Amino acid sequence: MRPWQHVLESLHGYLTLAELLHAHDDEQYQSAFNFGPDKNSIQSVEQLLNAASKVTNVSWENAQKENQLHEATLLTLSTEKASKLLKWNPKWDFETSIFRTIQWYDRFYAGENPADLIDEDLKTYTS
Repeated sequence: MRPWQHVLESLHGYLTLAELLHAHDDEQYQSAFNFGPDKNSIQSVEQLLNAASKVTNVSWENAQKENQLHEATLLTLSTEKASKLLKWNPKWDFETSIFRTIQWYDRFYAGENPADLIDEDLKTYTS
């Protein structure tokens, strides 16, 4: 299980923190913060691949071998501090994050201008 999120989520969190650090000389903002997805976006790699398959119509096969070394089974981030102190919460759910990410790469590899794609994502995210 992994905390999947779109890159704009953490970027939004860091910019929110930077704004508050600039506006207030307050020690509560001068510490570490986690910017992660909500609990519904903590999904397995298999669930990520299934969601991606729905967007791309590309199938996948599990090639993991038995007794293969693996990472921790559950990785999460506590975003409670960012939510309380910064009033920051993720905007996009798991499906939206996966769709927007795959769509961006599909359009980029089809030859679209990456700056235009970034602008579009920023407009969608901030609206």
